[in-house]
Amino acid sequence: MIDDPLAVALSDVAALGTDRDRDQIAAVRDRLASARLRVLVAGEAIRTPRSMTW
Repeated sequence: MIDDPLAVALSDVAALGTDRDRDQIAAVRDRLASARLRVLVAGEAIRTPRSMTW
């Protein structure tokens, strides 16, 4: 499995930081994951024919 380069970079930077830095980097990772999920959900909504929506 190929890791996301941004996730790898965030992990590398987190290892160098303080506890506060790691907390902030974790928040960035969470926002990144959330944004990706929204893109996936939006993409699925676009592909679903209107007759199949609830």
